[in-house]
Amino acid sequence: MKTKFTITTLVFMMCVFLFTECSNKTKTIKISDASDEKLVFDASKHKCGDAYVVKTWFTGDAYKVIMFHDYSGKMQKYECYYITNEKFTKARLTWKNDTTLSVTLLNPGTRNKEHLEIFGNGPRTGLHDDN
Repeated sequence: MKTKFTITTLVFMMCVFLFTECSNKTKTIKISDASDEKLVFDASKHKCGDAYVVKTWFTGDAYKVIMFHDYSGKMQKYECYYITNEKFTKARLTWKNDTTLSVTLLNPGTRNKEHLEIFGNGPRTGLHDDN
């Protein structure tokens, strides 16, 4: 009985650690340019909770949101494109849970912002635009 309790407690603690490691942390980052050769998007080089926003071109000006999280014991990369005419220089990132990243694109000069949510789980990636 004590062994079963200890194993259950250990499993619970690991789940709490993994969830908090990838969630509820808000940070503001500078949006990178796609031409930056220092950018590395190989999932094996990242840890759970890493996320980036990159200004790129995809049938027009676009922002590529890339996030990494653990799926079935393997680090996965998820990415989506968001096309807009607005020029953003910063992004505020907040993990809502272990599969959903809240992204607010920011233009400090005009104070314009756009809110997105990207989610990834297994082979699926999605983007929700609140605007």
